Amino acid sequence: ANFDELSGARLKVGEKVKEFDRSKRDDKGALQWGDPGDQGKIKASYNSWIGKVQKLRVVSFATSEEEAQLAQATPVMELAVLADGKEADALKVLKTPDPKADAKSESKEIYWATSSFLGGYAKLSASRVVPIEKDLPTILE
Repeated sequence: ANFDELSGARLKVGEKVKEFDRSKRDDKGALQWGDPGDQGKIKASYNSWIGKVQKLRVVSFATSEEEAQLAQATPVMELAVLADGKEADALKVLKTPDPKADAKSESKEIYWATSSFLGGYAKLSASRVVPIEKDLPTILE
């Protein structure tokens, strides 16, 4: 689905689920993310967070060996995007321990993503995922 056609999203983290609405426009006429439980009220925090998700960067694709390990990995989050109220795609972000990490490593995990659009598993830039993961408790409130 084209990003402009999205009508909402659903975030799943473990057992917690958060719905997002995308029906209200800002004063410039751009569609904004809002809270469906609050008449779709625009939330700056949702727009900022989903903006970060849009900027995730693929570093490389998983080898068949890594793919086998990823089948067992626990998702960090799953974000389904909706077009006309129907699921258009779902991005799953997972993490696995980084076997090469040491005390100086910025991250001790390798972050991965998969979706029907990607088709397989892609390694993500950890520096872009960590802020998204840190914001999850706030977004799920």
